[in-house]
Amino acid sequence: MSKQASFVRCVWLACGILVFVPAAGVGAELLEPKPLAEDAVAEKSAQLADGRIVFCALDARMEGDTARLESQPGHPHVGFWTNPKDAVSWQYKPTRWGRYDVELAYAAEGGDGTELAVEIAGQTLSARRLSTGSWSRYATLPVGRVYIAKAEPFTVRVRCHSLAGGAVMNLHSVLLRPAPEGEPIVQEPVGGGVILRARDAITHSTVMRYEPATNKNCLGYWVNPRDWAEWRFELTKPGAFEVELWQGCGRGQGGSDVEVETAGAKLSFQVEDTGHFQNFVPRQIGRVTFGQAGQQTLLIRPARQQAGAVMDIREVRLVPVTPAIIPKVP
Repeated sequence: MSKQASFVRCVWLACGILVFVPAAGVGAELLEPKPLAEDAVAEKSAQLADGRIVFCALDARMEGDTARLESQPGHPHVGFWTNPKDAVSWQYKPTRWGRYDVELAYAAEGGDGTELAVEIAGQTLSARRLSTGSWSRYATLPVGRVYIAKAEPFTVRVRCHSLAGGAVMNLHSVLLRPAPEGEPIVQEPVGGGVILRARDAITHSTVMRYEPATNKNCLGYWVNPRDWAEWRFELTKPGAFEVELWQGCGRGQGGSDVEVETAGAKLSFQVEDTGHFQNFVPRQIGRVTFGQAGQQTLLIRPARQQAGAVMDIREVRLVPVTPAIIPKVP
């Protein structure tokens, strides 16, 4: 399979650049790009409303004597990176802690096997890049996963560990994408229930986060109504399920309206004041039906925030609905 044939899907990065995303398959044709919404496009490094953190070339710090910013309109990148001892870095103070998947947006002609190192908050990830076929043809490179333990300033640095060609790459941006902190979620083999724990959520947020303390073990700091949570899970036995949500809410903070979206349905409820944010009570939200097995999602979004914070969530349970037993007529 040629390198060109491996790029089958086009997306727009948050920095406003067309990116060809590597995907499996042979002989697929390029698709037309679909730009992101206007409010998701960042000209410089920023944390987006959905929790992604983008580090753009426009405000990168060059470390060395060759790498420099090439700021063509709509196409900024770090280029002329011919010295493998050079590096590119950013300083950043996050608004919350959490786990992130790390990706690079880059272009390169030749130099397959060039080894890169990405240092984030004292952690180092390694990756090998391939040629994208042209210095102006960009691809995303998944690098790995990091955990930002504190909402304190940290450094992001990209450097070359081993150069296989004439230049390291054209680097457009580094993207940190929110990731779950727990394990993949699967349906229980006995009973058929599904437990969506707080640690397994993907927190699309700037403030709300998973709080691992023993007395909390929940999604908390939900003070921004634009923050939302997502769970991805695998169903082996589809059917009807009752949605049970364990929520806590401090005294005088109840009353927010929240939506739960899964299985093509939206369920609404109003947050109950439980006297304390870590006093969790089960709430029966409603019933949904999954028509088929496979990968599923469940989303929780505030629709209206009543007071200073929405709520804390410890877990969501999908409880199988037991069919009624109809007695046989003699």
